[in-house]
Amino acid sequence: VLFTRPEPVPPKHLPSRPTIQLTFKPEDVMDPPSQSGDSSSPTVVKRCRKLGRRKFRSSVPSVSNTTHKTQSDSTSISGMTSEFGDSNSNVKKEQESTHRPPDIDIFDFLPDSFAPLLSSNHVEANYSELSAELIHALQASASVELRKGIFSIPLNKDITRPQFTIFVKENGCRISAKTTVGSGGFSVKDDFDVTKPVKSRTKTLIKNAEIVFEPALALGNVVPTLVHLPQLFEDNNGAASLQRVPIVTLARSLISNASAVAEKTLWALEKICQINLSQIQLLPFYKAASRHKPAHWRIGLNFSGHVVLFNWLPIPFITVSLPTFIIPCPHAMLEHLLSSQPLASATLRKENIAEKLIGCAICDAVEHWSIDAKSCVTPPALEVDVTLSSGMTVAIEALLGRDLSGAETRRQMGFNGDFESFSINSSLSDHDATIGAADAKKKRNISIGEYFDSNNCTPWTCCLKASGSVGHDQLTTNINKFSVSQKPHFENMSTAKSSQILLSGNFILFKKTRHGGDDTLEPKDDSITLSKSSTKIVRQRSWDPSYPSNDKQINSTEQASLCSILISPDKTFQSFKHKSLKYDYGFEVDEKTFLDAISISIGVIHPLLQGSSIVSFVLESMYAYGRVEAREDAEFIPSGSKRKRDILKHLPAVDLVAGINNIFIPEESLSYTDDGQSKMIPSLYGGRMKIRMIGGVVDDQNLDNLTPSASYDIDPFSISPSTFSEDISPVSKGIKVVTDFGASTFNLQTVTQVNEFPELEIFEGSELKSILAGTFSGRIQTYLRPQNLTTRDSLNTKFSHNNTLPNIHNPLEAYEIDFSGSLGSLKIKESSSSLDHRRLIVPSESVFLVKIVDSVVDMALEGKTLCEISWDFQGASPVLQVTKLGYSPELVSHEDKKQVPILIPPLQQGRFNLTVSSVGGISITEAVTARENKEGLYDWKFLNVLINPADDSSGILMKVLHDKPTMYKVLEVVKLINDEFGTLVEHVLVQVWRAKEILAKEGISDPGHVIPSYKMARLVSLFLSGDEKEVDIILPTIQRVTKGNGLDVNRVKDLLETYVNPKIYEKYSPEIDRAVRWCSVLLGPIAAPQPYVEANCPLSEVPHYAKLFRNIPSAKQLYEIVNEKRLLPLDVDFSNIVSRVSSYLSFSQVKYLLTHRSKFDWQACDLRRLRYVYSVKKKVLEISESYGGLSFLPQSFFMSVFVGEATRASLRARVPKSGKQAIPTQIKRNGSVSTMALLRNGPSSRRTESIIHSPAQIAMMRSMKKQSSIIDDEETYDLGDSLLGPCDVAILLQAGLTSSLKSSTVVQLNQRMLIDLIASQPNNFAVAVLAEIGTPGGYGSPRSLASALMALLELDQCSFASEHRLDLHTLFEQWLPGYKMPRREDYLAGGRWARQSYYDSIFAVAEQILSDAEMYIALKNHIQQVRHCSEAD
Repeated sequence: VLFTRPEPVPPKHLPSRPTIQLTFKPEDVMDPPSQSGDSSSPTVVKRCRKLGRRKFRSSVPSVSNTTHKTQSDSTSISGMTSEFGDSNSNVKKEQESTHRPPDIDIFDFLPDSFAPLLSSNHVEANYSELSAELIHALQASASVELRKGIFSIPLNKDITRPQFTIFVKENGCRISAKTTVGSGGFSVKDDFDVTKPVKSRTKTLIKNAEIVFEPALALGNVVPTLVHLPQLFEDNNGAASLQRVPIVTLARSLISNASAVAEKTLWALEKICQINLSQIQLLPFYKAASRHKPAHWRIGLNFSGHVVLFNWLPIPFITVSLPTFIIPCPHAMLEHLLSSQPLASATLRKENIAEKLIGCAICDAVEHWSIDAKSCVTPPALEVDVTLSSGMTVAIEALLGRDLSGAETRRQMGFNGDFESFSINSSLSDHDATIGAADAKKKRNISIGEYFDSNNCTPWTCCLKASGSVGHDQLTTNINKFSVSQKPHFENMSTAKSSQILLSGNFILFKKTRHGGDDTLEPKDDSITLSKSSTKIVRQRSWDPSYPSNDKQINSTEQASLCSILISPDKTFQSFKHKSLKYDYGFEVDEKTFLDAISISIGVIHPLLQGSSIVSFVLESMYAYGRVEAREDAEFIPSGSKRKRDILKHLPAVDLVAGINNIFIPEESLSYTDDGQSKMIPSLYGGRMKIRMIGGVVDDQNLDNLTPSASYDIDPFSISPSTFSEDISPVSKGIKVVTDFGASTFNLQTVTQVNEFPELEIFEGSELKSILAGTFSGRIQTYLRPQNLTTRDSLNTKFSHNNTLPNIHNPLEAYEIDFSGSLGSLKIKESSSSLDHRRLIVPSESVFLVKIVDSVVDMALEGKTLCEISWDFQGASPVLQVTKLGYSPELVSHEDKKQVPILIPPLQQGRFNLTVSSVGGISITEAVTARENKEGLYDWKFLNVLINPADDSSGILMKVLHDKPTMYKVLEVVKLINDEFGTLVEHVLVQVWRAKEILAKEGISDPGHVIPSYKMARLVSLFLSGDEKEVDIILPTIQRVTKGNGLDVNRVKDLLETYVNPKIYEKYSPEIDRAVRWCSVLLGPIAAPQPYVEANCPLSEVPHYAKLFRNIPSAKQLYEIVNEKRLLPLDVDFSNIVSRVSSYLSFSQVKYLLTHRSKFDWQACDLRRLRYVYSVKKKVLEISESYGGLSFLPQSFFMSVFVGEATRASLRARVPKSGKQAIPTQIKRNGSVSTMALLRNGPSSRRTESIIHSPAQIAMMRSMKKQSSIIDDEETYDLGDSLLGPCDVAILLQAGLTSSLKSSTVVQLNQRMLIDLIASQPNNFAVAVLAEIGTPGGYGSPRSLASALMALLELDQCSFASEHRLDLHTLFEQWLPGYKMPRREDYLAGGRWARQSYYDSIFAVAEQILSDAEMYIALKNHIQQVRHCSEAD
């Protein structure tokens, strides 16, 4: 035989950036949970269509009828499954078909609560970028002690066949295992030598392994098991080719016929030959290439033990190996061994393996276990992607070590501005201040660093010592030591320090027990103790004790084992379903825990928007210590759905401290933010942070005492890690997190595109360049706690009749977050903004402080915030500089530019309170200026008038207007910006001051004093000419207006031409003419409206409309059915149709339905929808009462979360009718590429990304299809399935149209989500929304609708990518068949309709829309208004 040396093991090459990716997405109603069965969208749609045509019943059926109906439904489902099933199938298949779930209603998957803060509940994990080669070495020893007994391991799913059995004797059996894993050709010492670079290592393989049984383990049913094993895999050693040989085929048939006889013979022989296994050796060997398989490394299995004949004669066997077609050989290479197919000589047939049953059987046999392992690994990065309800994806990536890599250069990303040129001092950080300007510029403009490569990283060493026990009713785990450490060795890591993580703790899981009728916790061993604990932990529930529990105890002997429940909670053990388990744990982080560096990258992206953002931080010198324990009576339901919100039910008792001594943004990496309009490059150096997390600890107190009362009198920038407060009061309920932070240097460089404004010398292509540099520090206090609800008894009483109160069973409605006591401070070192030839400079050392006095917000974003804001420009004022057009103030000399301070001394320092409502409304109170406690002209009332005009605002503004020092300062600034406009403002101010002097001289202090026409004419004459000579001309003009004959335009223009400054009149004559004509229209005669004559028949009772509403209950029927038979539940059909029409009801109606019926009277999914609609309408009602203007400047940001959550739940495919295709409801990205990888590859990769169009784009592309009418269904009115009604959508649209930030990305995205929602609904929904906009106060107003249409048709979409912008004219024509929407460009000079009025055309369309909206108005009257009698009565 010729022996050849095996080929060397291939060298190792790791993925450049191995990552574990966790993705959190909003729950999509079109993707039902897996446990509900495979319910495709056609099934869902079928249920919707049936619901839309169902006739509701005006009476409630009896209980017996309802029960009979339920039974018949279940019978039909069972019969249907048995019809398509196989009569010869086994018992398990019959049970599965019997328990097949019925058709699923799309409303069953609505969120059980409106909680935007916790909306992303769907979790996905992606391990595709991981590799087993990350494990470089492993040396482990483990032991398992088996309990006495006979245990069967079901390797065969056929329960009629004998199963593999092990016999454990009186003293049990100890199984010891040892293994060594490493690189080929390396010793154990070399494997664990971290100085060995990854590129010098080979692929990881199993070097040796051994399993020892003490005493030898007796085996049973070995022959039937070995005969059955080939069914679990498919042999790869040429068996398939041999089957085609005739002689082999003949031999197989003979063996098959004799197999049953041979098996029974061997089984009978086994009864007198007891096999005892004492050792299994696993050794790798090289397998040369064959015709069927390439060369590879595999593990040979060698068995040792003895056979006992007749129970007294032992016959030993040593290193016996069986043929691979009986027991196949596994792979020796770790990358193959940890794959889905670990066998080298065969392919697993996983469908034939009962993995869960085998796992349960093994756990039942194990009594104690222990492990001692040491490994050398390269840890992967962790990426968490959170997709918000608006479609925005926020990605956070954490990586051990310093990641100084980047992607493209800043110039490639579009950052072409030279910020050096207009910087006052230097935008360099402190550590760059010592180098020259040329070197600094060269350093800053270097290309971004190379990509991060894990092959160049230093491996980490991990050690684990743990033990535990497995019982029928209890599982325990003791982690004696868990350490992760790294020691740097590379030359370029000379500044790095050793890192280590030390952790120890215990965990116990057990069932509930019953003693004396009370639930008690009785773990078999008290292992949850921490010797280093210095603070007593309150063993208190994380869920409030007053909350009722519906769990019923079952006798422990009748339950399955605990391991069986955990492995298969849903299918195998139905008797334990929805029952909870108790758990307890305690873990401690040692004080020696220290990490040298962690790299954090944060990215933001939206599939429809331009731009993206990614910021990379390096956190150095991190430390942590503390402990985490479970609270008293902690429990969980293994069969329950796993949601992110369930974390609130398992809050631990925690006392943990973590700190970071240095935080910076590496210059080598690319950090930027880009929203499509503004690009910003941040830099940060000398950052620091300390976090204290505490909860479940004695002495419940507030953290208010920790915040200095004179916080503004101390230096907020002297915070250092040594001065961070350690004395934090503990809390017993919830968790409190206090984060102290600060940075010695930060820098923000921003470039913003500005729309052209030729009148102010701002032309196309102008950019606003800004620099902000300085220091900041502060504290963020967050307290997650249960809301202060009423007692258990009164709360349950209320809940039985009022479904609008918080749901105590839902953590989303029972918790709130308190931010009170948080504060932040900013000290400016340099700040300037440049726009072409203008620049604004903020004084150095200026200080801005913000303190949150009171802020409590629940999970639905309900709550108010009171902030205290102060500023101090250190006695100076921001300066405005202007030079000649085409020059830059930064480059010209001092003589060639003009400058002026823009603030008067009283406004250079101040303080005020800012109140922010839950809908984004702001108001200012209690301001304090440099005059200390003295109130002056520029107190808080003046600041409040600027953003929130009140009743006395006119008086305050008039005082400011007549304050000449202030106005002269304003004139200086205005003239510097634009000299011509400043001259005009000066002229207007002079005339205003003249008017005040005239009124004061004439003794007029009230508008009523000028009512007599002669006195009014005299005052106008004095104002124009300075005497009374023009009274005879002005008096007839005034009398003409008072008689209703309108304004004499020619006479007024003659007077103005005579007395107005000729230069001003000549230059602004078109504007003056337009203003006079506007006054003429305002004061002109109008036709009196004709008396309104009501039709004899109400609109909702017109036969045509009544036919459309026959399946929709009227308001009178709603109230009658809800109020009758209060002791019986509501009819299923009635409950269903009420939930469908709830979005069309008013807020008071939905509230009435929820408060006048118990929650048990409604169907579960219908009640969930009603409660959700109630929450949405309540929020919309608050917005409808307050929106628009500067006083609601931040409202769009508050609305973005609300609109995203509300539209996400509503946005689903339309019900297909007559073969029409449903509109897609989601905007998805290609899931194969992570968000961070997409951002690092630059904008070019986003253009090649697979994107599904939004509903509005789909509807726009179908606009060419002809439709006969607005009604999609001629038989019934199609209500759609939106959770936002037409009135709600109209209010939200108008709030966006009146926002002060119309062109911001947030407002554009809010409007787009609402338009997508409208596009996903029937066309009559769009008509209803427009009708609501055009009927303010319930009365039709074509002017209001025309103004809204003009704004909607020209909606700003600059933040969206060009391929995702909508042609709103085409979209509206799709919604309104037969309409032609006017386009503004057609009415401009050179357009086809240049001679006509664009406004008149829009106005005509608005009138036609309101005329066609009669059907919706009839529906609204039908379901919202009660008619007690008909006109005939």
